[in-house]
Amino acid sequence: MTTERMDGFTAEDFEPARKLAQDREGLRKRFKAKFKRIAARLPFAEDLLAAYYCAFDRDTPRHVQLSLLGALAYFVLPLDFMPDLLPVLGFTDDAAVLVAALRMVAANIRPDHREAARATLARGTEIDDAAGRALATARTLAHRLPIEVPELDAGIGVAFGPAVAGNIGDERRFEFTVIGDPVNEAARLTELAKTRRPMVLASAEVVDAAPPPECTRWLVAGSAELRGRTRPTRLAFPA
Repeated sequence: MTTERMDGFTAEDFEPARKLAQDREGLRKRFKAKFKRIAARLPFAEDLLAAYYCAFDRDTPRHVQLSLLGALAYFVLPLDFMPDLLPVLGFTDDAAVLVAALRMVAANIRPDHREAARATLARGTEIDDAAGRALATARTLAHRLPIEVPELDAGIGVAFGPAVAGNIGDERRFEFTVIGDPVNEAARLTELAKTRRPMVLASAEVVDAAPPPECTRWLVAGSAELRGRTRPTRLAFPA
């Protein structure tokens, strides 16, 4: 008995994703569970949710539903289900699979799908203690980088406040970006951090927003007028 092959992989290679895509209720439950678990650190969360709502919309054309259900199945399944398939297809991560599917069916993802995605994100993906987590991450990076990557001089800046995050562009260039005053402030703090050791600085506003014990691990001392800003920024560094 022989098995037909296409471009180096068999039809059986598609089975995990195909079977999951056919089990719509199972896919729906597994998608929700995984999305809730990792949404806060997912750069393409809004696009993924919009694709989800489009896929399960009864008014969406059948062929569009199938494309999106397949992409959602790849997102849900552990990558070790198909380690050989993804490189063959040219997809090296979940984002690539989703973006490829979106390019094919973008016209069918309606504004109401995106509105539903934004509403869901606003309700349920806020990060508890964002300031404390950011400060802890900065301290860890400042400690580990000189040890593990000594040839890299990397300044680390931490700022706090509202920002807009999302994917912009079109099919020729599609990328994730973050825009806002904290982004600019963090970039300037990164430049300034390179003049000291360890190379990490935070604005005092981040420390003020962080609960114990993280806020006790930083010292607020001095200020600097950062490039492009109209008022001095109070500075903090690891204690």
